Amino acid sequence: MDIKAKNLLIAVLVVTVVAVALSFIRTPVIKETKTINLPKICVHIKGAVRSPGMYELDAASRVNDAIVIAGGALDSANINAVNLARFLEDGEEIIIPIITSEADSDNESLKVNINTADIEKLCELDGIGEITARQIIEYRSIRGGFLVKEEIMNVSGIGETLFERIKDKICVN
Repeated sequence: MDIKAKNLLIAVLVVTVVAVALSFIRTPVIKETKTINLPKICVHIKGAVRSPGMYELDAASRVNDAIVIAGGALDSANINAVNLARFLEDGEEIIIPIITSEADSDNESLKVNINTADIEKLCELDGIGEITARQIIEYRSIRGGFLVKEEIMNVSGIGETLFERIKDKICVN
């Protein structure tokens, strides 16, 4: 073996021994990961979703997030009657309404949804003032919404006469 080959062999051996030695000396690098625990809220979602029930979500969740976690909306869901971008609150009940007929789905946008309308929207109804609007909102939050529009007559101050005036201008879907 000539001197160049010996020197090359020795260099390779030295590099290999140093590499092996360094692999034993090296301390592993531990990356510290921080877990951010966002506050959680519980909501009850029901109506036209695949898996109605109570779900825990991050506090910054929106109505759409609740629908997704509940398996998505059914084909019969009137998703246009729901504000998907609205932030959720702890203990909230979300009702995803069903389209009752093709005619209803077209006319619903012209009616006031007594399950989702705010005070201003409810006050647009003939004979409904701010106090009655607040009572409607309180009733639906306690009872989980109106199943049929005639149920609005259970709200204090709304009798048959007032119901007859507003029945064609309201909906529950």
